[in-house]
Amino acid sequence: MSRVENKGVVGKSDPYDFDAFVASEEVRDQVCLEPTDPLDQLDHHHQHHQRGGDDKAGASNPLKRSRPALASASNPGGDGPITIDSDSDSDLEMDFEDIAKASGNGGVESPQAAQAGSAKQRRRVTFAEVDERREFEPDVEEPSISQQCADVMEFCDELQFALDGIQAKSLSANARLRAAIKLVNLTATSNAQRIVSEQGLRLDLVIAARDLAEGSHGEAAARIHIAASFLLHNLIARGVAVASDEVLPSYATISQLFHAGVLAPPGKEQTGDGTSAAALFGEFSKAVVACRQLPSRCSEHLAPTMVALLVLNAKLKPPTTTEDAKHFETLKEALSKSTLLDDLLAICFQCKAVLTGGSELRQERRDQYLWILQRTVNALASGTFLSQANVDHIIHAVPDPFAVDETKLPIPVLLLGLTEAQYPCKTELECECLHSTLNLLLNLTHESKESCSLIGRHTDFRDLAVIVADTANTAKKKEDAHGAGTKTLSDIVNLVLGLLINLAEKDNAFSRQKLRSLRIHSASKKKDEPFLHLLFRMSSICPSQEAAEDEGNDGDNNCTEVTLDMLSASNQTESSISTAYASILLGFLIVDDAECKQEVASLFGDGEKTLEPLISSVNRFVNFLSTAGALTGAQSEVLTGLVHGLQSIDL
Repeated sequence: MSRVENKGVVGKSDPYDFDAFVASEEVRDQVCLEPTDPLDQLDHHHQHHQRGGDDKAGASNPLKRSRPALASASNPGGDGPITIDSDSDSDLEMDFEDIAKASGNGGVESPQAAQAGSAKQRRRVTFAEVDERREFEPDVEEPSISQQCADVMEFCDELQFALDGIQAKSLSANARLRAAIKLVNLTATSNAQRIVSEQGLRLDLVIAARDLAEGSHGEAAARIHIAASFLLHNLIARGVAVASDEVLPSYATISQLFHAGVLAPPGKEQTGDGTSAAALFGEFSKAVVACRQLPSRCSEHLAPTMVALLVLNAKLKPPTTTEDAKHFETLKEALSKSTLLDDLLAICFQCKAVLTGGSELRQERRDQYLWILQRTVNALASGTFLSQANVDHIIHAVPDPFAVDETKLPIPVLLLGLTEAQYPCKTELECECLHSTLNLLLNLTHESKESCSLIGRHTDFRDLAVIVADTANTAKKKEDAHGAGTKTLSDIVNLVLGLLINLAEKDNAFSRQKLRSLRIHSASKKKDEPFLHLLFRMSSICPSQEAAEDEGNDGDNNCTEVTLDMLSASNQTESSISTAYASILLGFLIVDDAECKQEVASLFGDGEKTLEPLISSVNRFVNFLSTAGALTGAQSEVLTGLVHGLQSIDL
């Protein structure tokens, strides 16, 4: 088999000529021979055979090709020129025919070479074609334990260096900002968060974030506060369980970020609409995950509050596992021991003051405050879910200075006013905000009779009834007049009906009486009608009635009620839930009032007074909830008592 001739001249060849390069003195000095390797022995024999045993340094030889470099103490990665070891200074020629004869199919390693260990492992070069050349590529190995330990030590040193920059009081604000940004980027990866947790550094970093939020002033303060919020986000918002000794310090950090942002003294507030989130957070390149959940434009003044709310909502989300449920309860219990509940209430009323104030807001700024309000009430709703302690704390909280015009009203009444001020909602964000506020009120009225009594004493329920009436009047339209889809409006009215059910069940002294006497405007009848009649129409809606109303007729009032089939998993709709809720609310309003029960019985009966359709509707819904496993013991007792009360009515 012919050889490939070297056409370069040593020392004067093309710098990219491989043959000339390997023939140079630099490579030749590295050539050596290991007699334990059969291929090396063959090469050595072939060399002397071709030259008659006489070395001729500097001769023009055919293809001086080097062997794969070996991993050794002097060449640990096999990098650098491709060479083999040699016991002499002789040049080495490798004939492809000789290699094929000696090594067979790919070559055979000698026992001596196999015993050389991992540091001396050989990779044979195979040639599919005569002129094919392949260079050795070493295996990529996992870092050793010692290397991993060295990496952890280096990472911890970097963290400590940045922490020292934050804690040094003598440093300028800009130096502290650079140290804070360094910490944000160091803790941005999941591997970094694991090391922080394993090394017990998370509490120190949480406290550092709190110090950044609390003690920063001057021109760089806003950006330092943003860095503190992102640092906290990296530490506890990304699926990491917060240790028991870290909960209160984390809450304290969030509180400081609130007071550095939306709750800052009015004189320090920035009035600009803000810049794009991408531009504002450009320095924090590894914190983009959080930025995606923020509004498209953010002001420096409000950004720390927004990121802090992301952290809080991430930790207070509904649990999905038993372990998550335990952690969720721990976080809820700690809320009443911190100042966060009061801070969140203050943010609610601050946002209401800004959104309902006399001055006109640009849309960008309005969206930022709506975003903050929605996340705030959502955190309050999560924190009060099945938590009597947190509900009691909110009920007896002192209204904050931002609600100065209404300081004599209790918190549940102020929250109801916040709900009523949000309707009608024109955008998706406004609907989400209203939805979250209603969830909060549901929790307050579900856990506390006192809350129901306070609300019933201070409201006439007209604004809530308007939401119910709008749903009844637009039930057959694909989109309501306010821009929100029917599905969204139906979902909101279910929450309103649930709230009214809580109030009517627990507050007989005020809520039931006011709702019985309430009259609401009917779009279909072009006049006011009793709220009881509206509930009757909602509890009796059926396809035949809708068809009759479309044709201009009043429809058949004695139509089918809610059935189990209507509420089955394959056919469940918001409208059918609304129908069942309307039936339950109607039952609570008439169960202890003789005049109202006679009036409603005459509506259900066809010439004969009866409440059987209403009783059947409530019974079917109770059976459905029981079958779905969605009915607690207390709820079952209340609804069963309602059915018995309706059945005992003497008509």
